[in-house]
Amino acid sequence: MIRPADKLRDLVAQVDFWTSVLSLLRDLPDLFLTEDEDLDTPLVESEAGVEVTVGFAVESYLISYGRLLEFAEVAKIMWPHKAKLIDAKLNRNPPSKAFMGVRDVLAQNLVKFSTVRMAGRFPGSELLAEEATADTVGDRLCMYRRLVAASRAGSSYSEESAGAAKVYIILYQGHIGAWVERLDGIHRADLAEQMRQFTASEYLFARFPFSDSFSTLSYRYLFDAANLRTEDMPELETERFFSQLEDVELPEESRDEIERVLRSIGGLISEYGYDDLPDIIGDWGGQSGKSSMTGSTKPINIIPSRGSAGQCRPLLLAMARGSSKRASGFTKVLRAVRAHLIKCQGTTRSVILLTDVWDRKLLIESLEDLRAHQRKGVAIVIGLVSGRSITPMHLP
Repeated sequence: MIRPADKLRDLVAQVDFWTSVLSLLRDLPDLFLTEDEDLDTPLVESEAGVEVTVGFAVESYLISYGRLLEFAEVAKIMWPHKAKLIDAKLNRNPPSKAFMGVRDVLAQNLVKFSTVRMAGRFPGSELLAEEATADTVGDRLCMYRRLVAASRAGSSYSEESAGAAKVYIILYQGHIGAWVERLDGIHRADLAEQMRQFTASEYLFARFPFSDSFSTLSYRYLFDAANLRTEDMPELETERFFSQLEDVELPEESRDEIERVLRSIGGLISEYGYDDLPDIIGDWGGQSGKSSMTGSTKPINIIPSRGSAGQCRPLLLAMARGSSKRASGFTKVLRAVRAHLIKCQGTTRSVILLTDVWDRKLLIESLEDLRAHQRKGVAIVIGLVSGRSITPMHLP
């Protein structure tokens, strides 16, 4: 996964580029698409001398805009305070602008024939005749994702034009299960890991359904291949973590909130691992809310975070990664926790500290301060992340 700010920037740049290429359609006044062969009409020649055809440009735009559309929907759930920024980027070059100046009938045919041609390149039963590997099946599933994204973008412009592509998508869904079933145990595990990384990088999460029901149902096939069916995921046993708090009077409301955050973050770690989570959750000033990755019902503070720190909150989530001198390293995260508890004394009453490093030598400089805050009634819950599991830890 990459930070949402970086993901948004990359997707917007792709949409902007292909919008500028499509503006050249206005220089083809005689183009009137009646069959898909017309998609091969040269539109522009690159500096390397490679021709970009009408069809390739339309496909590339639809894929880019569809991915941006879906990212925007998920990002606004996780970072609602960034909704205006995200909408502004999304509305910069929608299909209505990309096809501005192009006859409406031509634009609709461009969407229709381009998505159908994409679907026609998608392998169906012929893949069953090949030797199935995690890579071959994974490549087809990535193609499938691009087709669904293009269909979503096309539907935002003309539902009728994108309808034919949806028929193909439904037909191909029948093949996906057969491909996956052909894989042996090793290749199946490799495919699941590939698809977990791919869906996470695309900001496709089983826990966040889209407003477009067709896309939501279509992506279930990717989640199945990744073994990410939400109903099958084990839930973190949070009771073990509260043994750390025997000497702290913890209100039931605070305990419930800690449990929700632990379960949500624990689920993400079991699904995708821990490495990228601190950067993702802490970007854009951090996440909060029951629909976010943190699962909290109220705003919380997050360390480390990029952007506005915001006001002091009752719960602090701190995530350390490694023992480096970076802001996300164990030592600097603990220093930031100590500074936060001084600044927010009397307001922040609970701390969840997750770390993939537990080094007493690095802990020693913060140990007495943390113990002092515990004596003042601050609940500090510590979890050591190893692989895709979390183990409760105690301050020595």
